[in-house]
Amino acid sequence: KLYDLMIMGFKRQILSTTQPAELIAILLNHLESVEDLVHGAPEAELVRTAMFRSKQFYGALSVAELFDLRATLLDFYQDSKIRISILLRNETQLSNGQMVINATGPVPQHTSIPGKVHYFKPGGELDRVESVAVIDADKHTEATPSDLMSRGRLCKLGLNIYHEKSDKKD
Repeated sequence: KLYDLMIMGFKRQILSTTQPAELIAILLNHLESVEDLVHGAPEAELVRTAMFRSKQFYGALSVAELFDLRATLLDFYQDSKIRISILLRNETQLSNGQMVINATGPVPQHTSIPGKVHYFKPGGELDRVESVAVIDADKHTEATPSDLMSRGRLCKLGLNIYHEKSDKKD
């Protein structure tokens, strides 16, 4: 049961990312939570070393490599459809085990809220911007810049899903 909970919780958090770099935030949030648990114990240094090496390795990956990593992880977990009570209660999972994707909230950094079409002249200069009607466009918000490598990151994925503030209908 614990294994199933971990698999489905991880799958949910991968699906909840809005940009590939949030995979690093998931890892670092998880490691920081472990570090807090072992604070003062000799194992804390091992966790800090894992965080340092993770930042070194994953921080050097390009957006394309992180996107590929995300796609590979989702392919691996694609057939995992174990029902988890907390996900069912939060309505982030259906009774058949499929995950519910929340298509509202902040858009990825460096992107626009859906509903604006930008037209450019042949030289690359902006010609005009038009608005088009998009369902639920008003439920999207601009991304808030956040340093995903520092402890103060805004991304809460990777935290304890039983904690109120961590993974509520992201």
